[in-house]
Amino acid sequence: MADLFRYTNYIRENLRKKNLRQIFFNELLSSKLKTFTIIKTSPTWKDIFQLAFIMIRNLFKKILGLDLKSIYLMQYKLITMKKLVSVLIAISAFNLCAQVYVVTPDGLRDKDIADQSYLVIDVEGKTASQLYDNALKYVNATHKNPEYAIKGSVTGEYLKFTTYVPDFLIIEHMKANYDMNLSLTTELNFKDGRVKLEFIEIGMATDSGTKLLFMQEMVGVDIPIYTKKLELKKPEAKTAIETYFNGRVNELTDYLFERTASDKW
Repeated sequence: MADLFRYTNYIRENLRKKNLRQIFFNELLSSKLKTFTIIKTSPTWKDIFQLAFIMIRNLFKKILGLDLKSIYLMQYKLITMKKLVSVLIAISAFNLCAQVYVVTPDGLRDKDIADQSYLVIDVEGKTASQLYDNALKYVNATHKNPEYAIKGSVTGEYLKFTTYVPDFLIIEHMKANYDMNLSLTTELNFKDGRVKLEFIEIGMATDSGTKLLFMQEMVGVDIPIYTKKLELKKPEAKTAIETYFNGRVNELTDYLFERTASDKW
């Protein structure tokens, strides 16, 4: 602690004298480095940086046994790896978020087209028939009773199914917690290389009937995410809903592209 006070006072006194560069230079030289034998009375910033670089180089050489060439090589490899990881992350993020739903007062909407309630998933190289079959695989894999979940279908063209998610999320409202269940209907339309996806008839409610609404309908009734004045009141619900539905989009997309674990055997 005494050393800290001493050093602080030392810096304060030199700052009063406007001698900041000399502080740094002297402190670097006091580290038992014998490379510089001449102490400059008015060092430049270049001198300071040069001395600091030599200290760092010697430290690497002493502790790790690395010479300057090795340090440069290691630095290059680290930078290259960092760039590679950044590219991979960017590709993954694009892959996952190419189609994104956002929660609005009007319900789920395409992030890039505010008045559009559906997404179009491009799946090049697949026919409408193949996409329909892959979507059926998705329904069968993700629903306990798929035969009851499917509410309509036209082979190779159209598929409609329902989903029920108990305990979908817990909402805190008026100092009480509400356990919301989710029920929804999904519609898929198929063309060669394209699938139109839309979630319709989305309902979120507790077992006792209290509803979670996208926008307020009546004051004091149910729980709104947005008020009538379009003020966001439940950001945590907005985030949870977006995460869930975009997760379903990504999951379905994996089946459409046939890149699920079940397709790799």
